[in-house]
Amino acid sequence: MIEVGLKWALVMTSDLPEIADEGPDMSDSERASWSLHWDQMAVGDLRRLARYHRLGEMTRPREARYRHLLHEPRDAMPLIERLQLPRPSMLGE
Repeated sequence: MIEVGLKWALVMTSDLPEIADEGPDMSDSERASWSLHWDQMAVGDLRRLARYHRLGEMTRPREARYRHLLHEPRDAMPLIERLQLPRPSMLGE
């Protein structure tokens, strides 16, 4: 579960620039689908990863990837706001 969550969150955050570029050309259904996946990752998956981290259930390599992941959304906040996506849970409100 940890590995899947890490991969998913990294893919979603790394896709933000491409989604921002394609945004106007995306169909409503594509935009809605991507937005739903973002919501799931930004709210649920990141909270689960934070819990696994707090409980010490991550290996060192996974913890390093998790720490890297913590910076991705902060760096992408201008895109997140422009796309009107929910803020990732680790950034608070």
